[in-house]
Amino acid sequence: MNVNEISPKANARLNRIRIISRTLKVLLVLYLIGVSWWDLPWEGFLKWLPHGTFASFSDNPWLTLAEFGLIIGLVLALAITCWQLLSLYQTGGIFAGRNVQLLGRIGRLALAFGLVMALVPAINLAWREWWETYSYHTVFWKFFLLVLLELIKMPWIIGGVMVIMISRIMDEGRKIQEEQELTV
Repeated sequence: MNVNEISPKANARLNRIRIISRTLKVLLVLYLIGVSWWDLPWEGFLKWLPHGTFASFSDNPWLTLAEFGLIIGLVLALAITCWQLLSLYQTGGIFAGRNVQLLGRIGRLALAFGLVMALVPAINLAWREWWETYSYHTVFWKFFLLVLLELIKMPWIIGGVMVIMISRIMDEGRKIQEEQELTV
């Protein structure tokens, strides 16, 4: 049997992967619609605002708007990359180089999202403390401790590192598979 031929048993597995990929794509779209419609992301920022709450979203300080834009950008990049990966899985290439690259990008985006979500409350607390006390020493230590606590409890960081590690393992497996296909 040729190495590149697909057996009937493997074809059934590929069909299951295609069905799961389609299902996950539908769930991804439903999740993004649900998050954007019912769970407005900027409501979570109200507790982190440096100067209290505001009448409208555009009345917020530039720092808060920049943080919000960065987080929304990371979420959209993560969703687009997940969509691309699921589309490639739907075509049947499981250990292709592009799949491994997209999986690594998902891990890096998740890690970046976790770091940003850990830093945003700390930056806003430091900003608020600075305006109230004008003390570098107390602001630095509160900022440091809050960042440390947020990093410890942030699951996106551990998840991102795990996905990056899995993508590296898949890349090594892909390289081994390519070497074996070249062996006679």
